[in-house]
Amino acid sequence: MTKATIATKTPAQVELKIITKAELASAKLAAVQAAKKDLKVAGFRPGQAPDAIAERQLDAAKLQMDVVEKVLAATFTEAVTGHKLKTLAQPKVDITKFVPYDELEYTATVAILPEISYDYTKLRVKYDQPTVDEAEVNQALSNLQEQFAERKTVERAAKKGDEVRLDFAGSQDGKEIENTASKNSMIVIGSGRLIPGFEDELVGLKAGDSKTFDIKFPDDYHA
Repeated sequence: MTKATIATKTPAQVELKIITKAELASAKLAAVQAAKKDLKVAGFRPGQAPDAIAERQLDAAKLQMDVVEKVLAATFTEAVTGHKLKTLAQPKVDITKFVPYDELEYTATVAILPEISYDYTKLRVKYDQPTVDEAEVNQALSNLQEQFAERKTVERAAKKGDEVRLDFAGSQDGKEIENTASKNSMIVIGSGRLIPGFEDELVGLKAGDSKTFDIKFPDDYHA
């Protein structure tokens, strides 16, 4: 049997006084049966020793601690549910009385969600009516068109706005420049993804074409 009463209560905190008895015996039984599964006791197969004999092989202090922890968790949860409390954190527990496997008495102090009463119907918010000009609408529509556009392979020469896939490599004085080669790279001509002037050189090329051209890296290029 567990008895849980509210000793003190503020809008944001409550102290519960909890006394429990029957739960200790059942918690001890469960703890012993769980522990003896891996316990080796002479004359018995693993897990088959009687509880009383198995208990003598266990660390008494650890067994008591395990039982108390399990009972604290179970009875605190039961008390919170019974009093319909909305807790916000783990409780601070002070054990005031403990008779091994017979009686446990403790207080639990815990923060709770306070009840809030507020007339929100009186709230007023001032805001400026948003405006959207034609250019913004057109830009949004254009973005949607690009987002949902269907890709189709074309036979004509490449032009700005086309998505192309290409292999390229850079060299200087006949020697390859490190980190300037790429295979099957996807480029949208005119997107400005590559260094200035590079994408312009792709205009007019068709599938299977190759091209060699000179290009200058910007003075402030990162590499």
